Formats: sequence, structure tokens, C-alpha cells
Amino acid sequence: MSEPRTLKEVLLSPHSKQWEKAVKSEFNQLVKAKVFDWVEYLPNDKKAVGSHIVFKEKLDGYGKHVKFKAQIVAQGFSQVPGLDFTEMFSSVARFTML
Repeated sequence: MSEPRTLKEVLLSPHSKQWEKAVKSEFNQLVKAKVFDWVEYLPNDKKAVGSHIVFKEKLDGYGKHVKFKAQIVAQGFSQVPGLDFTEMFSSVARFTML
């Protein structure tokens, strides 16, 4: 089965609970990293930056589901560096040595 591309596909998936857990985990990581601020009203001269969720299934060598990953990504092409943001954040892989 291919990975879902939309939230609607996630909700219709037999693994919807696992996908929901993955989205909540990603969102909590972004909150913890303080990569955005909640605002009630945008100033008249500002636009909200859109976002998209990318879903990825991690499988073992036998094709069995091991992990469900969701990554929330900003549609940063609408931002102006220095005006809309001053810092960047990117999640990175952590490699463990044996």
C-alpha cells in the first residue's frame, strides 16, 4: 500500500490511529522546539505561512510496518528571509554507533 498524501487518506486508512499518533508526535516536537508562535490576529501587512504534512511508512525487511512518520513542513517559498523569519529549524537524523 502506498503512503497517504492527504489527511482524508489518513482518516480512511486502516492505520489511521498510528498516523494520528505520528502527526501529534511531530506537532509536539515543533512546539517543544518553539519554531512558531500562536497569534489571534495577523497584522494587515502579514500573511500566514501554509504547511503540508508528509507521511512516510517505515517497514522492516519483511514488509511489516515498523513505524509511521509524519513531518509537518512549512511552505516557505512565500517567506522573505530577515522579514518573516530570522532562524531556521530542520529535524535531523540521529545515528547511533555500536
